[in-house]
Amino acid sequence: MVDNDLLISIMGSLNLDAEFEAYFDKYKVTNISVEKTRFKNIEIKENNSLSVTCLYNGKMSTVTSNQVTSKNSIIELFNSAYKLAKNAGATDCRKHFSSKRGQNGINPYSKDDILDIGGISEKLINASKAASSKEKIYSIRADFSVVEEEISIANTNGINNNWKGNDSYISVSAVAKDGAEQESGGDSMEAIDFHKLDINSVFDNAIKNALGMLGAKPTNSFKGQLLIDSRSACTLFQQFLQAINGENILKNRSFLVGKKDMKIASEVLEIREENSIEGSFKSRGFDDELIPTNSKYLIDGGYLKTFLYNIYSAEKMNEEPTGNGFDGSVGVTNIVIKKGSSSINDMIRKVDNGVYLVDTGDSPNISSGDLYANVMNGYYIKNGEIVHPVKETVIGINMLDLFMNISHVGGDVFQSDGIFSPSILVDNVNISGKI
Repeated sequence: MVDNDLLISIMGSLNLDAEFEAYFDKYKVTNISVEKTRFKNIEIKENNSLSVTCLYNGKMSTVTSNQVTSKNSIIELFNSAYKLAKNAGATDCRKHFSSKRGQNGINPYSKDDILDIGGISEKLINASKAASSKEKIYSIRADFSVVEEEISIANTNGINNNWKGNDSYISVSAVAKDGAEQESGGDSMEAIDFHKLDINSVFDNAIKNALGMLGAKPTNSFKGQLLIDSRSACTLFQQFLQAINGENILKNRSFLVGKKDMKIASEVLEIREENSIEGSFKSRGFDDELIPTNSKYLIDGGYLKTFLYNIYSAEKMNEEPTGNGFDGSVGVTNIVIKKGSSSINDMIRKVDNGVYLVDTGDSPNISSGDLYANVMNGYYIKNGEIVHPVKETVIGINMLDLFMNISHVGGDVFQSDGIFSPSILVDNVNISGKI
């Protein structure tokens, strides 16, 4: 492990006329895959990498190595970054490093014992065998992952931070078959503590979703209501985050350009970024550029409150960094969509004529905001009751219209990659089926 004390010591001894920032990432992921009733794969990947960024007279370079084995090899990495910046560094770059101290101690780490690969594998196999014995279940696959990560960052402004976290995830996809008809469905769950993953529940829901799609048929084309399941809503809001990404705003690649402080959504939609949520892997007190993270409204009362900036996009747009510099671009910690009190069954009863969208593989065009989503898993609803599953059905709406026409948010919440979203009900949506 390369710690901050070593990085700071090296930076202090370099005697080079440049600024430096060093980022060390220790990463380990364990993947277990089961298909039908057999192991498909067990894989453990580990990676230790050190990236050094150098700023020299308005030019910047970054060099990365996975072969850091000694203090001398680290010093050589600093020298390489310096030479590259001096001779061929990029001029279209950020011009400074952070000089503000972020919050240490936000470490979403929960690991009381060593991961029992054999025990987890046995649970997956047993659940897969039970699922495969179900009538009309043709095939089933499960993927289980555990991630462990440690980060150390330091720069020549004297700022340094450490972070440690782990996360676990299970995803199950099932295929149901009835004669010539074949449909699929899935489910997933995420938790920082792998003990809290309910493997049997995820298998049961995947089977339920696959079987529920048998007998799917197209709807007629009409304008109606769209109930978006909390899982699909997470995907939708992930795309919203791309639309308020400062780099996309800078390059005029977002449908939200020029709409800061404007009303873009229904009053029932409230979205916040929370830098610390218990049980979430995305919790951090600082970003990858050592800028302090913070909790803030993204949408409040229907108004767009802020764009999200890393140092580069903030400098280009004469704004302050918002603590959202992640993975070399703009990212987030935790995103929370304020929930209501209605269960998913209550939400279904609110639909007079519409579609319940459980899953889609499509996402909106970030530049225009247009969304044309094929319903991979979904149901036609009439007078508050599910009538039948749907296929060959497409949802069409612009994201601004979608946000403005949200009439209700549910009390159910799905967690995916730091996004916590309830189901949402949208009015006046174009639904295209058979002619």
